[in-house]
Amino acid sequence: MPVEVESLVVGFVTLLAVGVVFGMLGMVKVDYSDNYQLVADMWRAYESGGCVYNIYRLHDVVIGNNTVMFPHHVWWNGSMVREIRGVVTLGGIRGSGTVRIRTCYFPSNSTLTVRVGG
Repeated sequence: MPVEVESLVVGFVTLLAVGVVFGMLGMVKVDYSDNYQLVADMWRAYESGGCVYNIYRLHDVVIGNNTVMFPHHVWWNGSMVREIRGVVTLGGIRGSGTVRIRTCYFPSNSTLTVRVGG
């Protein structure tokens, strides 16, 4: 009798552990967009004084009117912001989609340029 109870308890604990793990996996949200990569590439162009070319899958991003707006906060220049202002934007995008973007920083006149479409 004690062996049956032990295997029953081990089986129940294992089943409970598996249920907890699957429950925790359900709470994890995976972000498949490249919004953060765009910010990282903008900062890389700014720091290096050069250009970065990439294709991004953006989600709810607005680029235009010398502003890049995100649906979430991003780390930019020492603070958390949803909008990066003072960026020269050439072309634009509103919403979601796959887009080619060239980001360049020109140290001679301190201009960060984001060109949608390459």
